[in-house]
Amino acid sequence: MNKELTSVEWLWEQIDNTLPYQNIKTSEVFNGLLEQAKELHRQQIIDAVTHGNRQEVYDATETIGQNYYNETYTNVQQP
Repeated sequence: MNKELTSVEWLWEQIDNTLPYQNIKTSEVFNGLLEQAKELHRQQIIDAVTHGNRQEVYDATETIGQNYYNETYTNVQQP
């Protein structure tokens, strides 16, 4: 299964294609910002799906968002 790109990953590809001759320092800065943005975006997706799928059993809904993100944006599948 191919993963979908998040908006953050898409933006990084656009930046990377636009600025092919970045120096190492700039690249390290961009990579750090990218990782922070990806984590924030990941948590926003998980939170949105979790809160949008509230059920009576909270423990079950807590993992719905994580499972959705993993199935949609990564190749990792939760048991």
